Amino acid sequence: MKIWTFGPENEGANIVVDMVKGAQYLNEIRDSVCSAFQNASKNGILADENMRGCRFNIVDVKVHADAVHRSGAQILPAARRLFQGLQLAARPTLLEAIFLCEITAPAQVLGGVYNTLSQRRASII
Repeated sequence: MKIWTFGPENEGANIVVDMVKGAQYLNEIRDSVCSAFQNASKNGILADENMRGCRFNIVDVKVHADAVHRSGAQILPAARRLFQGLQLAARPTLLEAIFLCEITAPAQVLGGVYNTLSQRRASII
């Protein structure tokens, strides 16, 4: 297996892996596919959020023999729509952010602090 890229920004928790055997012209479209993946992983399909924990295996590819049809202008939009379609097919979910913070307040306002935290489903440790 060959790892093509991580995303977003070449360091995220998402990955594209080349599992194709014997395909011609695959190296010529690699940069365009990786750029489309970076875009798709940075702007997720549900709310333009970053993708998290996705692996895309490229298992089969048919690349046009004519070099004009292998340019970035042809590959980028098609690959971007492919990655977005795969996200939808995987039934994505939105994750709620969880923050850990320390709150220091005078004793006379602690009731208001506890009330505000309970309205936001906070856990007090």
